[in-house]
Amino acid sequence: MVDHINAPPGASFTISKITRLQAINNLQKVLSVADQGKDTGMLNLTLTGEEPKRVTAILDSISQNYLAQNISRQAAQDEKSLDFLKAQLPKVRDELDNAEDKLNSYRKTKDSVDLTMEAQAVLNQIVNVDNQLNELTFKRLKYHSCSHQIIRHIKHCWKRKKR
Repeated sequence: MVDHINAPPGASFTISKITRLQAINNLQKVLSVADQGKDTGMLNLTLTGEEPKRVTAILDSISQNYLAQNISRQAAQDEKSLDFLKAQLPKVRDELDNAEDKLNSYRKTKDSVDLTMEAQAVLNQIVNVDNQLNELTFKRLKYHSCSHQIIRHIKHCWKRKKR
């Protein structure tokens, strides 16, 4: 959208409107994306154009959008994992309770204080689930904080761009 033009009086312009698809196709012709290395997670973006400031602004916008999408996607995956673990936790706790009941019954009949293999395995499961739950909660907080920083950065860039 054109909101102003700086030109001397009497200057003439040709303005044309293109569709979003045409704009994307035009951008794809001058943009290349390549992995910086195997499993690095780094991309190399190259955009050819005649206006360095515009090229820089476009690359910055693409980078910010890519980063925001990655954070959103990772946060969604972590949220699903967290939901799954939360759903599994009651089942595992029930299994632990049952195993403890069996263990206590065994102890009463045998006067034993050793943990059975089954009780130990269930206990290990609960510890693993709790660890995963804690890790995912931490990741969720990290991505939440990071996404707020990106949103603030994008708003700042837009304010700067509008000036």
